Amino acid sequence: MRTLACLITLCLLSPLCADIGPKPRKTAPGPLPQGDLEGINVEMTSEDVRLTLGKGSGDMDVLDVVATFNMTNLGDAASFEIGFPCGPFANMKRFSVETDGKSHDFELVDRAAGAKEQPQDRNGRTSRHDYWYVWQASYAAKAKVTHIVRYQLEIFHFSQYRDTGYVLNTGAGWKNKIGKATVTLSFTDSLTADHVREVSPGKGLTFKDGVYTWVFTDLEPTAADNISISYNNRETIPELLKRFKDDSSWSGKTELVALTRRAHKRFGRDRMTETELADYLSALNSLLDGMKEEDGKVTMPAGNGRGGTAPYAMKNEAHSLLNYYHEVVATARDNTAHPAVKPLLVRWNTLIGAYLEGTLYAGSEKMTIGNYKGLADKIGADLKERLAEGRKLAE
Repeated sequence: MRTLACLITLCLLSPLCADIGPKPRKTAPGPLPQGDLEGINVEMTSEDVRLTLGKGSGDMDVLDVVATFNMTNLGDAASFEIGFPCGPFANMKRFSVETDGKSHDFELVDRAAGAKEQPQDRNGRTSRHDYWYVWQASYAAKAKVTHIVRYQLEIFHFSQYRDTGYVLNTGAGWKNKIGKATVTLSFTDSLTADHVREVSPGKGLTFKDGVYTWVFTDLEPTAADNISISYNNRETIPELLKRFKDDSSWSGKTELVALTRRAHKRFGRDRMTETELADYLSALNSLLDGMKEEDGKVTMPAGNGRGGTAPYAMKNEAHSLLNYYHEVVATARDNTAHPAVKPLLVRWNTLIGAYLEGTLYAGSEKMTIGNYKGLADKIGADLKERLAEGRKLAE
């Protein structure tokens, strides 16, 4: 099975798209075959995909793509149609394709045209269109051929949180494995690697001088190999960390927990560094700022730090605080040797124990969870089980 790579932009107005592939209209409608296409003896010997992410006009971002595919014909001379997908929207800009330095004429076609049933994207949603740029390619017997595809994708979302990436597993029509696949991500026009919130996979990934590089060899791609990029187009991660560390409000604290929880994912790592872990534990600990033990009760501040009421202090909303205990225990389980773990557990164990005993308050009001469809009972049983583990870990 063989996959040529393709860009996927996961944003409000951009569709999912699949790989370049042989004979796209011969296999229409529906998904391309997940295996070597019969009669195709051309393999992708290597590919080099260069992604450059930058600012566009207005609130639009632009991903420039240059994808070079080095092909080898393992059989007799052959000529057939190949194509590059757009998805349900024809939204690629400045598309061009050349083979061995010679530009191709190409046309935009809809694989779904005339289909009795609407095709589905990879999320199982029906779509009225399946647009592809297609052109005729010829391969001499035993020849090596290079295709270069260039285009731009506009990335838009109403918030500053945006996603893009590169899919490696959707082609499947070409012969054999990909000998070597290289994908690089660089930045321009005020966007930098500091804006990146998360990338994956970690497999084959290096980061140097602000550039992400994935290198795969003998690749039989699966969904786990698909490249995903999540970023903030307005603030850098260091700027966000500073802002939330300086924000003593409840929302600032929860944002800091979310940000430090995924700090290592900015570089495709499975585990945090010691510094990242310390920051995360500190953020979890800050959720209990102002907690007091007196008169047989544990009391949390009722205010949210901005003149309003903390979410957990609202009637039947205690779970908005208690749910963080799962993170605390899970993190402690994986990092028992860290010196900040036991003190953190002791504080949280006290809080959870008080809730289960009915002695946890926000200001003067007892903290509760609404029991709609047994929710409070379910959460209580789960917390009791987690508390037993938390107490053991704190010994």
